[in-house]
Amino acid sequence: MRDAFIDLLRQSALKDPRIILITGDLGFGVLDRYRAELPHQFINAGIAEQNMTGLATGLALEGYRVFTYSIGNFCSLRCLEQIRNDVCYHNANVKIISIGSGLGYGALGMSHHATEDVSILRALPNLHVYSPSDLSEVKVLIGALMSYDGPAYVRLGKVALASNSVRTVAINDCNRWREPRLDVSCILLTHGTTATLAQSVCEQLPFNCEVYTIPCIKPLPDNALYTLLKGKRLVVTIEEHTLLGGFGSAIGEYLLDKGITVPLYRFGLPDQFITVGGTSDELRKFCGLEVSNVVATIQRRFQQ
Repeated sequence: MRDAFIDLLRQSALKDPRIILITGDLGFGVLDRYRAELPHQFINAGIAEQNMTGLATGLALEGYRVFTYSIGNFCSLRCLEQIRNDVCYHNANVKIISIGSGLGYGALGMSHHATEDVSILRALPNLHVYSPSDLSEVKVLIGALMSYDGPAYVRLGKVALASNSVRTVAINDCNRWREPRLDVSCILLTHGTTATLAQSVCEQLPFNCEVYTIPCIKPLPDNALYTLLKGKRLVVTIEEHTLLGGFGSAIGEYLLDKGITVPLYRFGLPDQFITVGGTSDELRKFCGLEVSNVVATIQRRFQQ
């Protein structure tokens, strides 16, 4: 997914000299073509994410459209003060591209786990938060970022995720992952890398349900979400992120604010650091984010 995003950004930058990509000394295999074709629109700020973010803000305030690029926590939490005080306070046109969302860099340990970023960054004023689930959403996301002259945070998985069909999607909408069924009373909402997990879960449930991806976590798609959730028997959220303040919490806040009375169950990561090593799939299983556990839990909740 990151490769597709950078290639689309390269195509946009070839047409717009105001676009500048800044890396924190990472992503060279992915960024090689961009750097070769657009050397004057590329900066390696080194392993200095705070400086990278301050530089990005200064360029943005001079009229450039700036993208910063690094691994999950490095371009977000390591320079949180600069994002808050420089980027968001000045409403600067800086897009923060975070690679390896969730447990994407699982084998490298908790320092590389991007599992609290949504909770923290969605609290910052002016900052939009995006988490596309497949290439269809990545493609429309580029257009949305180019048309929005303000700060944004983008979570991208390391690998491309193919949806089960060609999808017509919008960035500020609830995008159906599965074909619609009749008498749907259970809705699974997800984003990012857990879309395929949600699809597998839905296929094994003995009752009708639908999976929707929501690529824009902040702001949530207000009208579409209201229509989708009202009158349902059960709403389930699935995310590769801590349950504290993440996507599931945002949906819960939305239900409360809109006065929608429907049971909500959230799947995510526990309130603890993951101290074991392994692939992202192995760590998901360690945290209970596996199909069999999710299916069994939803069935119990649905019968209550």
